[in-house]
Parts: sequence; C-alpha cells; structure tokens
Amino acid sequence: MWYMVKSFYLLLSAYQIRCGYPTRILGNVLCKRYNILNYVLFKGYLLVPFLFELRTIMDWVWTNTTMTLMDWLKMEDIFNNIFQHKCARRMESEYPQPRGERKNPTVKYLMGGGALVVIIGILWFPLVLFALGNTVGKPNLPYDVTLSLRIGPYQPVYTMSAQNNSIYR
Repeated sequence: MWYMVKSFYLLLSAYQIRCGYPTRILGNVLCKRYNILNYVLFKGYLLVPFLFELRTIMDWVWTNTTMTLMDWLKMEDIFNNIFQHKCARRMESEYPQPRGERKNPTVKYLMGGGALVVIIGILWFPLVLFALGNTVGKPNLPYDVTLSLRIGPYQPVYTMSAQNNSIYR
C-alpha cells in the first residue's frame, strides 16, 4: 500500500514538473541577491519565532502543489541552507582570507566580544527586568522586628519586639 501511495505521489510530482511551476510565485524577497545585507536580514527573519513556519505554511496553502506539507517544509529548509551557503561563498570571494593566516585579534575580540555581550544581554535582561522592575525605588519597610540577646546556650538576657508603627520611634 505504501509503495502505491508513494508511486502516485511521485507521478503527480512529475506531472507538476512537466507542466511547469506557477510563474506568479514571488518567493522570498530577501533571497533575490547574495550579499551580506541580504544574509543578515535573512538570518534575522529566521530568528523571529515561527515566522519562517508561518510564511512556509501560507505559501503551501495558497500554492497549487502536489507536495505534502512536510515535503514543502523540507524543500524550504533546503532552499534556506543553499541560500545561506551561497551568501557565505560570495562573502568568501569578496573578502578573501589567506589560508593558514591567523585572524586579527582586534577583529576577534570585537566580533566575539560583541556576540558574547549580545547573548548575555539577551539572557540576563528579562531576568533583571522582572526581578527589579517593580521593586526599584520603593521602600521595603519592615512589619515586625524582634531582638534577642543571649549569652552562650542560656536563655535570652534581653528580648524586644516591635510591630509596624512603633518601629520608627
């Protein structure tokens, strides 16, 4: 049964290839050129949670195709990887680095240090914001104070306690 379904799927896919793909598909606007700007914008697009999946599913829904959703997602993922590799090869050809030569420490510290600061900021900013957001600038007044003075393991020599208003006298 599985063989028959897969054969029918391949037959429909071959028919789609023979008849041609729709010409009205614009594709991803960021993938028209292979340069560093498109690469950075494309990586930013991929970093937005579920935006890639949302666009891919909408493309699949409104495009006449014989592919399943999972196959369409695989095809888009392959296209994304190929685009990123093409951009990387283009950057390597435009900004060549001789083999076996060390990277400049200034570049390493600026790029690596900047990346570390950004990642640490992304991790720590929400924690600091929610931990200190409502408490900064507001006094944290005590409600109850208790003082006990004892010598060694014996009973306390002096005990004092105060509540709310009598704390400030």
